[in-house]
Amino acid sequence: MRMLRRKIVRPEGGQYFHVVSRVVDRRLIFGEREKEVLYRLMRQFEGFSGLEVLSYCLMGNHFHFLIHVPVRPAEISEPEVLRRLRHIYSPQSVKDLGQRLRELRENGRDGEAERILGQFRRRMHDLSVFVQEVKQRFSRWYNREKDRAGTLWEGRFRMVVVEGEGSCLAAVAAYIDLNPVRADVVEDPKDYRWSSYGEACRGSDRARDGIVRCYSPENGGRRVNWQAVAAPYRGYLMGQIVDSASESSVKGVAPDARKEDGGAGV
Repeated sequence: MRMLRRKIVRPEGGQYFHVVSRVVDRRLIFGEREKEVLYRLMRQFEGFSGLEVLSYCLMGNHFHFLIHVPVRPAEISEPEVLRRLRHIYSPQSVKDLGQRLRELRENGRDGEAERILGQFRRRMHDLSVFVQEVKQRFSRWYNREKDRAGTLWEGRFRMVVVEGEGSCLAAVAAYIDLNPVRADVVEDPKDYRWSSYGEACRGSDRARDGIVRCYSPENGGRRVNWQAVAAPYRGYLMGQIVDSASESSVKGVAPDARKEDGGAGV
């Protein structure tokens, strides 16, 4: 298991990472509304960045993401940049940007148009930027809502390479989905709303697809569907409720992740 520090800005594409970040002093600040905002930001920046959140859990003072970083495309076209921007900016803002780019090109200022597009492209397919932007956006919202100032998150977040697919991905996904069970928030992971498994059990195709990709390896270029995975994955989840020594040995789980889970609250 290899630990990555924040100095690694652009991990090699085609990799999987378990990301953990927590609130300063482990304060229990995430209630239902806060988790809803954090979830929305996670999905918005997922759409913008081109990364894929396969599994997640939002707890009372920290979060876990299992993220796939695809191989970065050789070129991200202007229409694709504008499409992704719609995930994080208003329709009018994106429309205005598109108009601005057209005017620049019509006036022979292609270089300026590419400079603007480059500013957005550099933020895509970058794991560190993805996590930082989600946290920064949340911090601005939270500080405004609570009329507070100052640091909200601990300075570092942890990025752990999940080496290999198949059983490794399934083990980390299960570890993440079982956070609320280990913290004694729920007895059954399906009852926790703010996790990939809880979302999948409520019918979300996006969450179900993430679990299928973690639990079911490709077979001849094709994957099985949620109906084929739901029962065995649930059995696998329940079988992972084990002692702390076994939990800490899961490849792709940060050594101190279990310590962070303790006392996580709702």
